[in-house]
Amino acid sequence: MARTRNNSTAGMKLPRWYLAYFVLAAFDIVTVSTGLYLNHVITEIFVKSVELNKQWAIRAGHLSDLRRLAGLVNAPGNDVFDSQDVVVESSRLDQALGLYERKKLYVEQDFNSNLEPEVAGKLIDDLARIQVAMDEMTQEAVTIFDLFRERKAELAGKRMATMDRRYAQVNLAFSLMDANIQQIQDQLFARQLKEARDMKRYQMLIAIFIVIMVIGATLYGYKISTTMRRNALEKKHAEDSMRELEERWQFALEGSGDGVWDWNTETKEAFYSRRWKAILGYSENEVLGGIDEWNKRVHPDDKPGYEADLKRHFNGEVPMYQNEHRVLCKDGSYKWVLDRGKVVSWTSDHKPVRVIGTYTDISERKEAERLLLESKQAAEAATLAKSQFLANMSHEIRTPMNGVIGMTQLLEDTPLNDEQKDYLGNIVRSGNLLLSVINDILDFSRLDSGMVRVESIDFNLEQVCQESMQSITGNAINKNLEFIFEYQRECPRNLIGDPSRLRQILINLLGNAVKFTQQGFVRLAVSCQKAGKKNVLLRIEVQDTGIGLQEEAIKGLFDEFTQADSSTTRKFGGTGLGLAITRKLVSLMGARIGVDSVYGEGSTFWISGQWEIAKTTVKESSAVTAAELNASELNLTRPVRILLVEDTLPNQRIARKFLQEMGISVDVANNGEEAVAAFKHNGYDLVFMDCRMPVMDGYEATRLIRKQELDNKHKHPVPIIALTANASKADRQLCEQCGMNDVLTKPYKRAELSACVQRWLG
Repeated sequence: MARTRNNSTAGMKLPRWYLAYFVLAAFDIVTVSTGLYLNHVITEIFVKSVELNKQWAIRAGHLSDLRRLAGLVNAPGNDVFDSQDVVVESSRLDQALGLYERKKLYVEQDFNSNLEPEVAGKLIDDLARIQVAMDEMTQEAVTIFDLFRERKAELAGKRMATMDRRYAQVNLAFSLMDANIQQIQDQLFARQLKEARDMKRYQMLIAIFIVIMVIGATLYGYKISTTMRRNALEKKHAEDSMRELEERWQFALEGSGDGVWDWNTETKEAFYSRRWKAILGYSENEVLGGIDEWNKRVHPDDKPGYEADLKRHFNGEVPMYQNEHRVLCKDGSYKWVLDRGKVVSWTSDHKPVRVIGTYTDISERKEAERLLLESKQAAEAATLAKSQFLANMSHEIRTPMNGVIGMTQLLEDTPLNDEQKDYLGNIVRSGNLLLSVINDILDFSRLDSGMVRVESIDFNLEQVCQESMQSITGNAINKNLEFIFEYQRECPRNLIGDPSRLRQILINLLGNAVKFTQQGFVRLAVSCQKAGKKNVLLRIEVQDTGIGLQEEAIKGLFDEFTQADSSTTRKFGGTGLGLAITRKLVSLMGARIGVDSVYGEGSTFWISGQWEIAKTTVKESSAVTAAELNASELNLTRPVRILLVEDTLPNQRIARKFLQEMGISVDVANNGEEAVAAFKHNGYDLVFMDCRMPVMDGYEATRLIRKQELDNKHKHPVPIIALTANASKADRQLCEQCGMNDVLTKPYKRAELSACVQRWLG
């Protein structure tokens, strides 16, 4: 029975309409699947087209930037006729060329990496033509600069037309590249259009089959017909949804931020993209449309700012709305966002209707800015701590050095045999050398921490040069050297700058020249490279006939702790800081320093920089220097009584002995409190005040003394001279602020103390 039932079942035939149903169903599956696949292909073509167009739009932007940078390269050659400043315009040309070369390299890499070899090769050839034109244009600019340097402005003007033609050739080369790019884009568009049309033909063929299928379904049954109509309707809805998504996707591509919003100001309706909601931590369905969804999340403190920026855009004051503000997230926290938008639709009376924009999460950037600010504050605190440390170090080192150098001067006045004099001479030389090293280290530390500022005062450059030469000639007593000073006649003498720092630079360079020169000459020369009514470009040279420098030694010559000869058997000493300090000081003045040298023949150190010409004439100083003044030359017309305020016993003995040898009566106070009490009960002609002392420092003591004078209505305040190991500008200002009249820096010599007394009492 089982087998019979099986045979009967096997022999049964399905009705034709039933078979037709399966055939139509299979046909339906094939046609619909094919249609969806073709739709997918067409959508892919469209997306690729949009992406490709976007890439070419970005590429066009880079080429536009490249053309703009070419214009910047051209500008200095034109602007030099107005500014007359070859140095500045040359620098601008170098900077513009650097920017142009980096952008050109980026464009070439983009061509090679992202384009087909044939297309890339064609565009790179265009870049090569542009580069040839750019090189010719740049060479014309260099020629014009050279003519200006040679003071041939008229010839430079004649070269201007040639440079303009070169710039026109650059623009022509760019135009040819634009034409080639347009041709490439047209070809790509034509190819994409052909692919889309081919797919469209297949779609039409499928549509015909679908029509046949619908007709067949009608003939073979109502049920199949109803099903097909329902499928067609669902397909239409799917196509509409896909079209809407494609439109929004295109809009998102055109936006510059992550989230997208679309606001109708008349209906108060607003569309927020999925990413916009995700930034705030919401899902797609958790945020409704409407402008209130935006307004209620803006931080109250930031609302006035964003409303003002939006109003400015609506009023046409700015082309685009842009504002950074905080917004409330789902978890209750606030995020920083960059909100940008633009009105795309206006009413007839110029009122905004539709505004679209983007939302970018900038919380990480804001956090980085906060951390950067904290780092900056920490760095400033560290700099302040370093400044205080340097001040303490200066005081702690110079104070005992004052005792060492002062005691050697006192010892020189005692009876000594030849051997003792020799020993004492070694002590003096070693002390002076140690003081020089200390000065270099402290100067370098102050420069390295940004504590040094250059002054801008009127000074006579020729006088500064002469004083620098005079101060260095003493080092060459045992050398048969000729000292030459040349100052070009056309060069202005009266300038604005920092004469003390410039003197320090020249003494350093001249000292090195004497140090490394055994015979021949040392020459200081000042020449004028370019002079205007307000500014002058000067070149200062220090030339010697010394040992010279090897080429490899020149490379790191101005680096810290570097010497041309660093071997253990080197002939010449030094810390290797002198030229590093000199370079930093020159840089602070806005100038450049360099060296030209031939090994075994000599070196020429040069400084090139621009100085402002002083409006007034600076008279040559006739003041007697400390080195020229001896104690016996004091011109005191009356008995003098001085109060010496010093807490260190050796320094008390030194200063007291020096002053008593000048015929001056000296009282000593061990701290500021004793000084105030002594000043109250005694009359003094001058006070030497140490700044750092126990019990009461010199600053507070000076303020109290000045208050006493004010209370007693003294018409002529007593001069108070600071005795300090801190010689920075800030320390001098502190001394002036508390009422001190002058500063004598430790360690000081007998002649310097004598000069100070002569200056205030002579």
